[in-house]
Parts: sequence; structure tokens; C-alpha cells
Amino acid sequence: MKKILLMTLVGIMTFMSVACGKKEEVKPAVELSAVVDAVKEAYGEDYLPDAEVDAQMLGSTYGITEDMYEEAYAQIPMISVNVDTLIAVKCKDGKQQEVVDALTKYQDYLKNDALQYPTNAVKVQASRIIEKEGYVFFVMLGTIPMDVEEQGDEAILKKAEENNDIAQKAIDTFF
Repeated sequence: MKKILLMTLVGIMTFMSVACGKKEEVKPAVELSAVVDAVKEAYGEDYLPDAEVDAQMLGSTYGITEDMYEEAYAQIPMISVNVDTLIAVKCKDGKQQEVVDALTKYQDYLKNDALQYPTNAVKVQASRIIEKEGYVFFVMLGTIPMDVEEQGDEAILKKAEENNDIAQKAIDTFF
């Protein structure tokens, strides 16, 4: 009887220790401001957007309405010679695809219909929409040096893609 009781206790203790070892890690919530700050820091002086986009403009220009997000941050250049843009959205539950669709529509407009300076037209082609666990980011960031511009569209596109990789890496560190 003692052996049965001892074996039962050992079995229960083994089961408990295994069950405790399989606890899922709970990820802390990602603060949108921390992600935005990390992106800005990654670019340093090459971060060019300097004008805040308010909720009204976010809806009218980019199609992202207040019912789609818990929190949003957007910045564009004050001077229209530049196209650098950062949009960061913490989506409401079930709204991530709507945000992606709105940004894709805006991106298509930039690529196909908007008039751009030649360098910016190529830079727009490298713009990127990044989706991460309930968050959506639109990035079109970083400077294109004159020596790269002089090499033509392929070089500009490559540099613009490399520039957007900087934002991608900064964002990835949070997810």
C-alpha cells in the first residue's frame, strides 16, 4: 500500500513539474511610441519627416479612420520636395486588414497617380507596409545621397530599399 501511495505521489509531482514547465510566456504590450522612437533613432539625422499628421488628415488622406485604431502616429515632411513618411498604427481588434487595405490604396495612388519629383518617384516604389501582431506601419524613409541619384533609378531604388530596411529592423526588435 505504501508503494502504491508513494508511486502515486511521485506521478503527481512529476506531472505537476512538467505542467509548470510548459507555461506560455506572456509578451508585454508593445508601446507604439517606443517603436516610433526606435525608428527615428535608427535613422538619426536621416529621419526627415517633421510634420505631425492629425486624425482628420489620417482619415482623409490615408483612409485610416479613428474607428480602425486604438492609437496612431503619422509624420510627413513639411516641405513637399520630400516624400519621407512614417505611419504607425495600433489597430483595434479585427481592424488590421482594413488598415492594411487603406495604406495599400494610398501606396498604389503614390505609385500610379501622384506626380513626384524623379528621385521621389523611384523612392515611392520602395515604400513598405509592415504588419506585426495587430500593428501596421507604412515606411518610406531615409535620404538618397546625390552620388546615388547620379547613378540612376536602379541605384536609387536599391538605396531606398536599404533605407526602409532600417525601419524594418527597428520595428522587428519589438515583435
